[in-house]
Amino acid sequence: SATSINSPFTITGLANGTTYLVSVRHINSNGTGAAAVAVVGKPRTRANAPTITSATSSDGSVTVNFTAPSSDGGDTITTYQYSTDSGATWSTRAFGTTETFLGISTLSVDGATPLVNGTNYAIKLRAVNGAGGGVASDVLLVSPFTRPAAPVITSITPGDASADVAFTLPTDGGSALTSIEFSVDAGVTWTPTSGATSPVQILGLTNGVTQSVTIRAVNIAGAGNASNAVNAYASGRPGAPVITSLTAGNATLTVDFTAGSENGATVTNVEYSTDGGTTWTAPASPVTTSPLVITGLTNGTVYSTRIRAVNTNGSGIASDAVLSKPFTVPSAPAAATASPTANKIKVVYEPPTSDGGQAIIGYEYSLDGGTTWVTLPLSSLREFTIENLADSSNYTVKLRAISAAGSGDMIAAQAATQPAPVPVVTPTPAPTPAVTPIATPVAAPVQRVDPVTQTPARAPTAVTAAPSLVTPTKKTTKPKSNTSTGSTSGSTSNNATAQQPTSTPAVLPVPELAPSDTFGSTDGRKVDVKIETIADTSVRLSSGTAQLTVAVVGADNKPMPLDPSGHLVLRKSGRIALQVKQFAPMSEVRMYVYSTPRLVGTFMTDATGSLDVSAAVPSALELGGHTLEVRGPGTDGKELSLAIGVTLIEDSSTSGPESNTGTGQAEGTPTVNDTEGTKGTSNLWWLVVLILVLALGLVLIVRNRRRD
Repeated sequence: SATSINSPFTITGLANGTTYLVSVRHINSNGTGAAAVAVVGKPRTRANAPTITSATSSDGSVTVNFTAPSSDGGDTITTYQYSTDSGATWSTRAFGTTETFLGISTLSVDGATPLVNGTNYAIKLRAVNGAGGGVASDVLLVSPFTRPAAPVITSITPGDASADVAFTLPTDGGSALTSIEFSVDAGVTWTPTSGATSPVQILGLTNGVTQSVTIRAVNIAGAGNASNAVNAYASGRPGAPVITSLTAGNATLTVDFTAGSENGATVTNVEYSTDGGTTWTAPASPVTTSPLVITGLTNGTVYSTRIRAVNTNGSGIASDAVLSKPFTVPSAPAAATASPTANKIKVVYEPPTSDGGQAIIGYEYSLDGGTTWVTLPLSSLREFTIENLADSSNYTVKLRAISAAGSGDMIAAQAATQPAPVPVVTPTPAPTPAVTPIATPVAAPVQRVDPVTQTPARAPTAVTAAPSLVTPTKKTTKPKSNTSTGSTSGSTSNNATAQQPTSTPAVLPVPELAPSDTFGSTDGRKVDVKIETIADTSVRLSSGTAQLTVAVVGADNKPMPLDPSGHLVLRKSGRIALQVKQFAPMSEVRMYVYSTPRLVGTFMTDATGSLDVSAAVPSALELGGHTLEVRGPGTDGKELSLAIGVTLIEDSSTSGPESNTGTGQAEGTPTVNDTEGTKGTSNLWWLVVLILVLALGLVLIVRNRRRD
């Protein structure tokens, strides 16, 4: 039975897609009528939704990949429709029918308006059969895009082997940029930059070379076209200069240097630092070439000097630090007075108030207005005596200090020597009988004799304590002996140009030692010295921790033996071997030979305060007794002096001198403490004189008798 007696009516409960042979007949009260001719029919409905699997964007279009619906609704799908506005409007695909990818290039609202690159569209698809459009798919957001347009370079700021490039970009092609690439070889090779927005920094440029730069933008679609070409000139801060020498002057340092790389920009100045690079100063007048003179410094202060060049990019890399200190000659002694006697002038002085930045290593005086100078040894501390002067004469004594910088400023003191005393003859009183008391014997003075000439030598001068002296660090002049270090009585006031010192310090003279004697001082003050022989070839002096070992080597460079009494004997062609320990590290040690002072050599200790050297015996040294002195700063920084007596003999002596009774002097040399030998020599002379007197008296007697 149909659901209605009118046409049309619906037959339900059929299976979609199944073909049915349908016939219709009427029914009335008389029964069923004749059936109509059968007609073939097949029930159907709209297709199910397709499934979008992917979408590919391109320039002004998108390609959508999908799978067909699970059911076509009982009727064959004839085509597909798309929507670009999430199903609000639909448009039938322009090309193809049921292929499983669909290209969309126009809007669904009219099927004619092109898609816009970079615009997101809400895409849906549906199948179409005889029943009409089927169920819509899920929505997919997609936008068409293409490669970016060519950027336009607006400016380039050069840097150190780099440049910052500013640009504009007309369009990114509908997709965000992923990078900016640059080329310096007209597009043959491209290198990514560090960014994708303006400006970008390009690296790897050559400083000082002009290069043509182009860029291009890159997005997901690929690299766009190249920009316009713009020249770039990269440059950086200057490279580090090298200090080749540092010359100290009076409150100045002169820096000689070789320049580093300019790095593509001209150097406009050189800055300097005197504190190792903490602070920097630019010269008032720009300096671009060596040398650089640093002024306004403090003499005696050690500066850690560095320099660096400057160009338009700023201050460059600094040089390595070099240590040095400015200095000048010492100032004049602070005070000096001259006290004369008959043929001597005693000069008392105070050290300069400023050593100019270098330790004072000696003094010198002049009696001829500064034409010639006599050097005083360091043992002449604060006073010295000039002997053998003319009586009743006016003298101007000029005095100055010496340092490594040279001779300092002078101070002058004037004095007039006194007339020689007139001897007074006192009548000899008549002898008066009386008991003569027994006089206490007085030891005769020890007389030293030159071992070659057999003539008396100057006896050692008494040693007294002396005040401290500024420790010298460098010796530049040979010391010369002063004629006397003691003072005489009866001195008179003078017209000194400086104030008399408040106290007169005692003098520590340079000793003239017998071979058995030793001497030591620290900053002019006498110290105890220990002496010992080593292997019968050398003598060791010790004062505190400091040690001095002296040996003599012959022409064959082999150690010469000591004499039988253990004393050093020099030979004309020999060398003096010197070994020092426990002196100041990295400091100068000087070796002298007296009486006439001669600087044998200046040597440098190592980092442990030791040295091991040899030096030739001075060719001008006279035969006989001498003093060998070694002088230098000790570990406490004070001037240390160690001295020992030596004897110089001819080369013909192939072995050490034979022993002598007493202290072991060389053969023919009287022993220093041999008072009997001294008395014997003295009695011999008296005997000779007595014989001559008797002979003369005999001649006179004979002559008178002949006259009678």
